[in-house]
Amino acid sequence: MPIEEPYAGDRPFPWDGRSIEQAINDLNWDVNPIGAPAGWPLELKATLSNLLASPFPMHLCVGEQHIQLYNDAFSELLRRTGRAQALGISVFASFPEHWELMDPVLAKVRSGASVKLTEQRLSSADDDHQAELYLDLYLSPVADQSGKVIGVLTNVVETTRAVQDHKLLEELRAELQVLTHANNLQREMLIEFLMNSPTSVCILGGEQLIFEFVNPVYQALFPGRELLGKGLVEALPELAADPIIEILAQVMRTGKAFHATDRLVPSARTTRGEIEDRYFDFSYQPRLDEYGRPNGVLVYSIEVTERRKRELGAREYLQLVTGEIQRPLSSLRDEIRYFGKRSSVLGEDEQSLGRVLDRAEQHMCQISQMINTYLNLSSLNSGKLELTISLFDLEKLITEVVEEMQPGSPLHTLSFVCTGIKNVRGDRSRIEYVLRNLLASAIKYSPGGGEILIECAMAGAFVEVMVMDNGLGVRAQELEQVFQYLNHEVISSHGGKIWTERAIGASSSFHFSLPH
Repeated sequence: MPIEEPYAGDRPFPWDGRSIEQAINDLNWDVNPIGAPAGWPLELKATLSNLLASPFPMHLCVGEQHIQLYNDAFSELLRRTGRAQALGISVFASFPEHWELMDPVLAKVRSGASVKLTEQRLSSADDDHQAELYLDLYLSPVADQSGKVIGVLTNVVETTRAVQDHKLLEELRAELQVLTHANNLQREMLIEFLMNSPTSVCILGGEQLIFEFVNPVYQALFPGRELLGKGLVEALPELAADPIIEILAQVMRTGKAFHATDRLVPSARTTRGEIEDRYFDFSYQPRLDEYGRPNGVLVYSIEVTERRKRELGAREYLQLVTGEIQRPLSSLRDEIRYFGKRSSVLGEDEQSLGRVLDRAEQHMCQISQMINTYLNLSSLNSGKLELTISLFDLEKLITEVVEEMQPGSPLHTLSFVCTGIKNVRGDRSRIEYVLRNLLASAIKYSPGGGEILIECAMAGAFVEVMVMDNGLGVRAQELEQVFQYLNHEVISSHGGKIWTERAIGASSSFHFSLPH
């Protein structure tokens, strides 16, 4: 398809310091091909809310013309490469140099497939910006309720540093092949070069893989641990059963190099430190004697643990917030279907149908509150969250939340006990969201029903609130998901704390405190 020019009246959105959320609200969508937000599908609005709340770069193409929406983190990538902001215009007009690559990719995703593109180069758009970025792109379809694909969501992970490090690694590898066959003078030059290398380098000699050489960068991977003169397994015993031992032995046997990326190597940083999941890109090069036989291994490595965590964090964040919005959407859908089935007998059971509509309205309020919370958390990641602090009746707030959520959980009994607590100071709407979230989690993890107890009491200078279920208990990993990005940030911004106490197979209690 030909590259389309921006529609009439559109201009690239200028970088003027405004947040993308504000820019989206200010844009005149009535003249845009995708129309005003009021007419957008609910699934598109939910996806946009997730996107704006994410601290990671995310990009969304909507409709046949691939109209662009994105968040502040993605906007920063455009700014660094001197590109005009592109809200509301076609992706082909913004990135014409990538059209031949992106056109078939977007078509594939719109057919329902997910696509991963690695190390995609994004160069500067003008002479005033010399940045050259490399990005990993994870593209997935966004479908409406009928299953029709209405957009393409892209999660972006910047890999510029890793690509640059790999280029340096390749340069070092090429130089090494020459230097390993040099004479003693060249060997001394090699050692000096490796000592000053910005990449971690070591030399393992003989069948015992003795550390014969360790440069400062490699030693920094294991601070305080004695490496020189020791065998690999002696110095790092946690690696004894790791596959890399056999890989090194194979390099010694065959004289063939081995390369790996994003390799998991569980290891401790210090002698008595805990073993961590650490990820490395590395190259094992055989060192040859004068007869061309392997007598050691030269190891080049780059730790990429933080990059790997960011990639996993981006995926987990999207799954978490999508799940949080899906729950009230599902309940709302069920209520509307029930209303449709009973509409023919409205006159006979008007009170019952009225209660259905009330619950549907409550679910809509929940969705609205979640979206507002995600948007505010996006501001929190930028240090811009504004709290509306006031003195409010905590007992009354908890009573209202319990009364609203009880009808939707007929298998559970929501009980509330408050001892000597009346007014607290804080953002009432934020605290209400935390209460709703904790109650929803307690209900989720006690599928057999039973009592869910809410207690509030003074604990020193703080008011402490507890929500306890009588269900299956929540595992540690699941507990982290309950609090990640959501409740923890809200309570911390009030100067309080949030934590859990769990018992697998028994019950779990969720706690938070607020300054009184």
